[in-house]
Amino acid sequence: MSGKKKGAMYPLKVLGNAIGWVVILAVVKWVIKKRFSQRNNRR
Repeated sequence: MSGKKKGAMYPLKVLGNAIGWVVILAVVKWVIKKRFSQRNNRR
């Protein structure tokens, strides 16, 4: 039974990691975009 539970949790773990990476990449892109616009506005 515990083995079955582990198998069911594995996809959720992978999905969670994937979502985490997507969020991190989105935040990094947003920060870079924000810095870019700030630099352009200063000029």
